[in-house]
Amino acid sequence: MSDVRRTRILFVAEGVTLAHVTRPLLLARALDTDLFEPHFACSPNWTRSLTNLPAQFWPIESIGSSEFLTALSKGRPLYSRRTLHSYVKADLQLLETIRPDLVVGDFRLSLSVSTVLCGVPYATITNAYWSEYYHPIRYPIPELPITRILGAPLPEAAFQHIYRWIFAYHMRPLNSVRKHYGMQPFAHLSQTYTNADHVLYADIPGLFPGMNLPKTHHYLGPLSWAPEKDMPDGWSSQTTDKPLVYVNLGSSGAIDVLSTVLEALAPLPVYIVAATAGRCQPAVRSANMWITDFLPGDRIAKQATVILCNGGSPSVYQALQEGTPVIGIPSNMDQHLMMQAIVRKGAGLLIRSEYVRRSTVQEAILEILKNDAYRRKALRLQEEIAQYSATKNFAALVSKLAKHRPQESRDAVQ
Repeated sequence: MSDVRRTRILFVAEGVTLAHVTRPLLLARALDTDLFEPHFACSPNWTRSLTNLPAQFWPIESIGSSEFLTALSKGRPLYSRRTLHSYVKADLQLLETIRPDLVVGDFRLSLSVSTVLCGVPYATITNAYWSEYYHPIRYPIPELPITRILGAPLPEAAFQHIYRWIFAYHMRPLNSVRKHYGMQPFAHLSQTYTNADHVLYADIPGLFPGMNLPKTHHYLGPLSWAPEKDMPDGWSSQTTDKPLVYVNLGSSGAIDVLSTVLEALAPLPVYIVAATAGRCQPAVRSANMWITDFLPGDRIAKQATVILCNGGSPSVYQALQEGTPVIGIPSNMDQHLMMQAIVRKGAGLLIRSEYVRRSTVQEAILEILKNDAYRRKALRLQEEIAQYSATKNFAALVSKLAKHRPQESRDAVQ
């Protein structure tokens, strides 16, 4: 190599769930290190997931997963003003130290402030259902204490009339930080997730039609990660004459329903493979069941007849990449919005986490098994997914992104 300086790319992952760490990890791996100098920042709590990281690692603070998931479950703002102020200060120190040509963030909300203050181009990884150009039929109410008590229909009807005020409540901490730095407040919750010089959607457009996107918004394609593990010992000896149901609620699913799910599946004529992500040890056991912490989900998905997951985009796309229909058990709004699109396309079914019972799980599984239409719809989506390589699309974009300077219209300082 000559003395020409490589383009320096800083990836910043907000370490509250595994997906927000592994999506930028997959993109970092896509870079040609002869041309680019990658750096990767996230909470050190996730370092064991950063296998084959072709970048210099930088530890950076994040709130813990339990704190994040507790806030989600109670409907509270995900971050306090104090936390976001500390994030901005940590970001600024990191940016001053590394001096990147481009920052790529995943759910690091403070970067919409810190990158402007430093004048660094910023690209954010998100999902199309959070785009300001996407207009869902309705915003589904997530699982909250009131929906656990009253059920979903009545609170959801009320939610349609008041969600703008609820969104404003959730934006208040970040808008307070923005005001502190002389920046305009956000007017809609989608801006907190998409305010960047470039927006990178880890999606396919077929699931979210009708969006008239500007040139700075890009469909990369799905970013599905699986642990680099071998198939379990003795796997080849397992029976294959029964439909395979793969259960994985991930790092952010409603893990408290896992035992009920397994109890519902045990008496059915299926073979069950379940991954707990190390979050619990279910007491349920049966001869047709295999339970472990982590599995090579991409390889299991190839053999599965149906995948039962939390409804989040990484798990759903892992299923659809193999043409496998999905039963989603969403609890937060992110998962609900993804499953809205899947149900609309006919590639799966949704069971609200509050409504998980043996009967509801069994009915959903049997419906998928007896009705081949779900697999046919999943196979159609598989065909579209095959046209997108997120890592190749990112590698093609990144040279342009590194040269792009922030526009004043993104975050004008007052």
